[in-house]
Amino acid sequence: MFTLLLGYLAMCCLEHFKNKPILSMVILLIMFLITRYMHADYQTAGFVFILLMYGLRKEKVIQCIVAPVLLSMKAMVFMSLLLTCLYNGERGFIKSIFWKYFFYAFYPLHMLVIYLVR
Repeated sequence: MFTLLLGYLAMCCLEHFKNKPILSMVILLIMFLITRYMHADYQTAGFVFILLMYGLRKEKVIQCIVAPVLLSMKAMVFMSLLLTCLYNGERGFIKSIFWKYFFYAFYPLHMLVIYLVR
């Protein structure tokens, strides 16, 4: 989660300081060093991957080519990237508020049930 947080903050930094590239690069360098020395999940590779995918967000074809190469073509990663590449930017089939919150609640509740059974 720490890597995702830093990746999100880096994207916010790039958006907020897009007119000040030197400041944004300094902040990104600090975040990069934090991921390196705090031993964040996936260390610096995860952080760089998030930034790379953000930078290529408008180039879906290039994302779909670059991402598996960077992630070593692991089967689960490849499957998730295939789904990501097929995403067309439109909202999914769940339009009802009831079903939306049902699925939000389902995951933590079923994990709780599994924990209690265990």
